[in-house]
Amino acid sequence: MSHNVTCYIVIFAFFRKQHEYATRQEVILPQATKHNEETMSCFLPAEHTEVTMRMGAVMFLGYAATFSQTISEAAIPIEQNIFLGIFVPFCTMLFPTLMFSFGTFILPFWSIFCSIQLLSTLLALIATELGNAAFVVAFCLVSFWVSFTRFDKVEGYKTSLIVIGIVIQTVLSFPNITHMQDGIRFFQSSTAPSGFPPLLEEQLSLLLESAIHEATNLGIGTHSIEINSSSSNNLSTSALEGRTAEISIYDDGSSLTYVEGGMWLVGAGWNISEGSYNLQNPFAKFAHTLALTLWITLIISLAVLMPPFRTMRSAVWREMIPEAMNDAARSIRLHAERLESGRQEEAGVEQSETKAEDRKQAKKMQSIARLGTRGKCVNHINAHFGGNLANYSVFEPRLLACNPPEWTTGTLVMLSKAVSKCVRIAVGIEILDETNSHDHRSKGQGGRWHKNMGCYLEVAEELELCGKALKIGDANLLKDLGQKAHDAESPTEESCDYYDPFHFREYIDGVITLSKRWLEQMDPRSSENYCSWQSLTAARKNGEPWIWMQFSHYVFFAKTLANLFRKSSWHALLNPSQHNTLPQVVWCAKFALGLTLLMVFLIYWPAYKTGFVVMMNEDDPFRSLFAQQNGGWAMIAYGFATPQTVEGSAKKGLLRMLGTVTGAFSAWLALIACANESFTFNYNNYAIVAWLTITSLLATFVGTERGFNARMGLSSDYGFGPIYFVVTQIIIVSYGYYLFDTAKPSDIAINRMIANLVGISMAIVVGLLPPGIWGGNPRHCRNIVRYHRCKISEAIELVASCPPSLGKEVAGKVAGELRDLSTEIENRSTEMQVIAADFEKDASRLRAMPRFQVDPRLKIEISKVTRDIYTAAFVPKLAASILEDAERRSALVGTESVYRRELLKLWEVGHDPSIESSAPIPNLPKATCDGDTDAELLVRAIAWLRDEFIQHETVLDSIKFGL
Repeated sequence: MSHNVTCYIVIFAFFRKQHEYATRQEVILPQATKHNEETMSCFLPAEHTEVTMRMGAVMFLGYAATFSQTISEAAIPIEQNIFLGIFVPFCTMLFPTLMFSFGTFILPFWSIFCSIQLLSTLLALIATELGNAAFVVAFCLVSFWVSFTRFDKVEGYKTSLIVIGIVIQTVLSFPNITHMQDGIRFFQSSTAPSGFPPLLEEQLSLLLESAIHEATNLGIGTHSIEINSSSSNNLSTSALEGRTAEISIYDDGSSLTYVEGGMWLVGAGWNISEGSYNLQNPFAKFAHTLALTLWITLIISLAVLMPPFRTMRSAVWREMIPEAMNDAARSIRLHAERLESGRQEEAGVEQSETKAEDRKQAKKMQSIARLGTRGKCVNHINAHFGGNLANYSVFEPRLLACNPPEWTTGTLVMLSKAVSKCVRIAVGIEILDETNSHDHRSKGQGGRWHKNMGCYLEVAEELELCGKALKIGDANLLKDLGQKAHDAESPTEESCDYYDPFHFREYIDGVITLSKRWLEQMDPRSSENYCSWQSLTAARKNGEPWIWMQFSHYVFFAKTLANLFRKSSWHALLNPSQHNTLPQVVWCAKFALGLTLLMVFLIYWPAYKTGFVVMMNEDDPFRSLFAQQNGGWAMIAYGFATPQTVEGSAKKGLLRMLGTVTGAFSAWLALIACANESFTFNYNNYAIVAWLTITSLLATFVGTERGFNARMGLSSDYGFGPIYFVVTQIIIVSYGYYLFDTAKPSDIAINRMIANLVGISMAIVVGLLPPGIWGGNPRHCRNIVRYHRCKISEAIELVASCPPSLGKEVAGKVAGELRDLSTEIENRSTEMQVIAADFEKDASRLRAMPRFQVDPRLKIEISKVTRDIYTAAFVPKLAASILEDAERRSALVGTESVYRRELLKLWEVGHDPSIESSAPIPNLPKATCDGDTDAELLVRAIAWLRDEFIQHETVLDSIKFGL
């Protein structure tokens, strides 16, 4: 039997046995949790506390830079210090603190902000040249286009950032679309505010100083004055140079300056020529955005680059892989103990004087230990399958190692895959033995497992030794391993090396080789061979992902547009039973329409545009500015609070509301407690930084996960509450400090709180409006089951349609089609599984509250269907390998082949979904060659999948969902 086939036997047997203990998770999972608590009891508090202190230190630096007058005036562009104070804590709490976060999340900020600037400029051009109606339509289309990133695992977090950035650039920051359309009106008086924030008012006053002075000399009335450079300040007036201002001088000494809007304001934002850019120049939006991005990148990078360095690479090869090896070895030993105990019972060996009850209890504990270890092995298989975690290490360069460039990520990925295979075999050894004993194990076959157990125990020892060597980083422990030759085809009684259908020895040799190679790559070596072909190739492989991450969203946007012209996209849209395209399009349309509706309110609804203010008098000088800002922040809150599912919208909205209210209250207390007129902005900035740092530390401690998961960011269950607490608090405090220093703290806090609550409420309402995506709806999981059923039926049809006298050329063609089908099943099923799991996770927030729980059976079924993906993809791959070999092909599709008849029966069931027959496969003839064995495996694998499909449908039909 081929090596691949025997490996798949283990996988198939392992999958089949899952049903017997999937419903016994109350036994498996508590044991795994207890084990983790015992081994990590001293590690978990330190892990969580370190992450909290790391995030707290970064947020302190962000707050210090925001409220330090010296830093703000010398190095931070005008108004950008407010956004710096907002983005630093938000990104710090949202992003993982492992080193890979620098390449995957932080550095792409540059490209993200460039895309924001490009899209904002495009919308500003449309608003200026074509008017508000065209702007609203374009804004809706851009929001719809960008929202598709929400459903991509890599690009998903960029949706909110891009939408929020566009709103800030077009609505909140100066100059916004109102200034570009209607012009700039600057009122200057000693008794009334100008209608601009204090910092911006000061800079505009300096820019227009000479023109206003010239108009004042001309006397009361309206005068047309050409704006020229002023030598009384250090600001450049190149954006206003040569423009005509209408300046009205009043008898009380006040003035109103009007500068017509237009394309010049749009172009001024991109003007970075010499003399045009200054930190305090309010028109240089592009340069200010780049400066803000630089500050954000520098500060939040410290959470990742602050020593001691924490990497996913270290977690994988020092913790996860050794633990997987140890649990696989433990599983082998526990199975050996069970076999030995059973052998003694069958042989009638007299038991010791131990009481029967004690022996029964010991046997029960042994069974629980086996199930607990098996449960942990399942977790290891999922964690290391495909080397997903190891792939992150490509963004963790070893800058301090004096090595020539090496593709270490590739080695770690291969090691993860090899370990995953060994864990599957370790579990499969036990499960296949149990399955055969229950179903179709031939007489005398059990002796093979007993004879091979000596070899398996040797493998267990080597697994443990490899795990120890990786954990402590000592390659010398592996020096004597892998040197002994093992001849599996010619076993001898003396060597106790009987034929092993699992080929465990071959796989453990691969693990040993990869472990040695990895430890060799981790050792510091000389700086020779830097310019070798291998080093240059490795350098290219190491650099490509970094470059890709900077442009990935541009490629994604281009693909989204290209999908409009693809027939397959429209086919997927019209076939929602097999694709998730239609629900995604509906969600994106609802998201864009909700955001556009808020923009329409702000532009076309006068009462909303000028009256969206709470607890302020009609004659309050800040009233109009509050109304404009409230409308913009409502859109930002909407962009933050819109997840994919209906349940997620409601639950996440409740968490954000709670965070908003508590954050507003804390900010109000901060403004009252830190008020001090002896400081420049009427607040003690040292006290404000201290207040924000302490409260943010507490929110971070509450919002992050425990253990290693703390390094991966906030809790997916309730973390949105603490992050919104921090963001709301800094928004209110920074606005009170910089923009509304003379306004009442209560007015600032209440208006910001109400604005956020309006946006959150809109997100909840839009999410609840039908049609919506219900994360607890079993339809997403059922689509995968039916897709598998359809594709397995297609594979059977391809095999069954082959004539008995199938030639080599035709067989090769059919085999190629089957391999393509296998790839299609794995890729498409994985995409559908990611969506289904993502929806279930989004809907399962607030799990601690029974009212909000999603049916727990849905998560179990998703995990089972995930397991089925690889079996479903394996079926056409195995069929292809059979057809490519003449002997195996004859056994499967020959004229008298019993396997062919069974395939045709299975095809009838798969071809007609109304047939729900789960009749057992009859006793197949005893395998006399590899062809018979492979054919039998194919038939039994398909029959097992048939039973799986029926069971999935039954359970999924009984799952209820809703709020």
